[in-house]
Amino acid sequence: MPGKASALLSHLQISEALKSRISISFDSLTGTNSFAKERKPDDDKFVLYLPTVNLRLDHNPSFALACHIANTYHVPLLVLAVVLDDSSMPRTTRKPVVMTSRRLAFQLEALSEASNLWCSHGAKVAIRVHGPRNRAPDHLTLSSRAVAVVIDEPFVNPFLTYTQRVEKTCSINSVPCFRVDGSTTVPPVSVLKKKANCQNEGNAQMFYTGVPSKAWIWQKQTEGRRNGQVNAAMTGEFDAPELTRKINVDKNQNCTTETVAYFASNIFPLTWRDNNNEAPGSRPWTVSELQKLFESDQIKEWASSWHGADSSVPPSSQTVGTGQQGMQRWNAFVAERKGLVNYARRRCVRYLAQLLFSSITFHHSFSLPRS
Repeated sequence: MPGKASALLSHLQISEALKSRISISFDSLTGTNSFAKERKPDDDKFVLYLPTVNLRLDHNPSFALACHIANTYHVPLLVLAVVLDDSSMPRTTRKPVVMTSRRLAFQLEALSEASNLWCSHGAKVAIRVHGPRNRAPDHLTLSSRAVAVVIDEPFVNPFLTYTQRVEKTCSINSVPCFRVDGSTTVPPVSVLKKKANCQNEGNAQMFYTGVPSKAWIWQKQTEGRRNGQVNAAMTGEFDAPELTRKINVDKNQNCTTETVAYFASNIFPLTWRDNNNEAPGSRPWTVSELQKLFESDQIKEWASSWHGADSSVPPSSQTVGTGQQGMQRWNAFVAERKGLVNYARRRCVRYLAQLLFSSITFHHSFSLPRS
């Protein structure tokens, strides 16, 4: 008998290309699989999307799946974007620095654009920034109460640890949870096979069978699937449908600006509804609050002063994290600098120069007289 997540996935009217990007994290065998039941507007049910690496609206299969599920259940979609710090890294003897001011500013710039687009689409969006004394596990609280949870497929930490904590919460509370790959051309989950009854320790080699030892083997193995995935993206199969239940969006598709009105629903924790609570510490930012910070050109300054970030790595003054700025950089690289034409040659020349320098340095270090 299929579980709730499997039954839900088979019920959705989505393309095979989108289905190939989805893996079921937890498939509860309990509860009802009735999806067409009309729900009351005040029943406080919702679908939760937790973006980590796909900070965009277009060609975002995770957001698309979340919208499909929300429409199926006739409930609103809540998006909680959490900017993770070092506490989400696995506990090891090494202490890597995750949240530098540079990374924080770049990610917040990306979220300022993406959150506005998600909100205009009809989703309720909140932006949480983690730091010392500011790590309220709202993502776990909301995951335990959601109709279903959708999260981006992670490949590295801290996103992997964050995802596993969400999946554990969903498992305890019998909430269907889906990972969706929006990062690769050919999703590995469409080719590899999960090991039965295995524990995910964050090591993909242990979690799946069929992982090749060389990159070129994977390229040959997936060559025939690449065009299908690219065509699916170009024809809109990874784009989100219009939401049937929208939250706090006016007739012009603008998001509500006042904090009290924005978080008025019983869906949200009580701390979110108090306008006097500091954001993004005690409560998350609203879309308009982050947007104002971006439009006033203060994100880089804010990221440099955030107590949870390593300010010794300052924000890059010439690099902005929005998709629009990213496309401008790409077009300049391709069209103006002919980057793709000379990329391989320049890369090889640079590599040979580095190799020669390393060889000379290595030889010189052993030629020095020893005292």
